[in-house]
Amino acid sequence: MHMYLENYKASLDSLEKISENQEVITKITDFITEHNPIVFIIGIGKSGYIAHKAAASMSSTGTRAIYIHPSEAMHGDIGLITDKDICIFVSYSGESMELIPVAQKLKNDGVKIVSVVANENSSLGKLSNFILRIPKVNEPTDLPAPFISTCISLVMLDMLCISLINKKNFTIDLYKQNHPAGKIGSVLKSTGEIMRKNNDLPLVLKGTKMSDALVIMNEKRLGSLIVVNQENLLLGFISEGDLRRHMHDHLLTDFVENIMTTSPKTISSNTLCIDALDEMRQYKITSLIVVSHGNIVEGMIHIHQLLELFGDE
Repeated sequence: MHMYLENYKASLDSLEKISENQEVITKITDFITEHNPIVFIIGIGKSGYIAHKAAASMSSTGTRAIYIHPSEAMHGDIGLITDKDICIFVSYSGESMELIPVAQKLKNDGVKIVSVVANENSSLGKLSNFILRIPKVNEPTDLPAPFISTCISLVMLDMLCISLINKKNFTIDLYKQNHPAGKIGSVLKSTGEIMRKNNDLPLVLKGTKMSDALVIMNEKRLGSLIVVNQENLLLGFISEGDLRRHMHDHLLTDFVENIMTTSPKTISSNTLCIDALDEMRQYKITSLIVVSHGNIVEGMIHIHQLLELFGDE
């Protein structure tokens, strides 16, 4: 096992040579951002999986991209591609027999061709407008099976994707629009999207007696109270812990301002939920008050909401 690992590490040193393609990556990036084509990515076998992943990455980060299987391309799907588009072919040898006729047809139709190959003089290389040259590698086994070469192809296409992200100034807000579901969608949600607000908030005015405040606390079922003035300016916060610390015979006739914590933890509505959860864990609290500029109360977020969002992580 150790021998195979060492062979693998030695082969991965070839990744450093990918940087030699930076100028070509920049040219492809400029073409795509200037002309806004659909990027079609074609590969077969293991390279097909790499092509499929690259198309998915580009699609979710602001570049229109579609994976096409070469066999399907020659049975009608090639009709999707116009001379305003660009097509990337992934093939270590550059001689995959399923890819060459597709590339030849598209070249004749005036489509811009990019090849991800190890040999720029290969059949695919000769048909290409742009060549992303993969360094030649020694695979870690004696089998004619792709391991390192597919890793390097993946990194090469990831570099192109990252270059497009930077060129387009693709922001996290735009990414969130393309990825609303799953774990990533949860991580990208802001507190403003899930916070309790308006009538769901346990708001009480300064000067409210605790007997009345506790009725509101029970109704809202959040185990806390937010103390504000008539303009909704945050004045303080009362937790169940505050109640225990101020438990005395006259608690019910006391006023909220005498029980509240005057400097509660707050966040803004554009704070990511994952950051809100980290803050709660850091300060060992269960709620955060969401405020706008001027400390005006907008909402509140409870740790149970966050644990539900992230699957009780």
